[in-house]
Amino acid sequence: MKPYRKINGLLALGLFAAMSVTSTLSAQEIAIQPLFSDAPGDLSGKQMTVVEVTVPPGASMPGHRHPGSVFGYVLEGSMQHQLAAESEPTIYQAGQTWFEPPDAHHIVFKNPSDSETARVLAVLFGDKDAELVIPDAQ
Repeated sequence: MKPYRKINGLLALGLFAAMSVTSTLSAQEIAIQPLFSDAPGDLSGKQMTVVEVTVPPGASMPGHRHPGSVFGYVLEGSMQHQLAAESEPTIYQAGQTWFEPPDAHHIVFKNPSDSETARVLAVLFGDKDAELVIPDAQ
């Protein structure tokens, strides 16, 4: 069995650098910690990347898309999430999950708490060596 390769902090910065992470209620920024990335042998030309996203109270990420599929799992706190195809935002609590199909327009990703940090585990699937995040035009 092939071991997963850890990805370094510089790669993580490159993955999300184009997204000017902002906070609406806090001066702190969203932290993205890469955990690993690998190209599974049974999915030729594809790559799976796992990151932990720490979101300070009130912080949000601007609108964006992921070319591949995304699976999100709330580890701690709560996250408000909405895709453009959904009529209302949903708040996910610790232990809950969501799925984003490829190229879905992610319009809300916000920690709705004004006092508690949220942590999300995100698993991104896509083409090998492709961009993982495409920010909305400013």
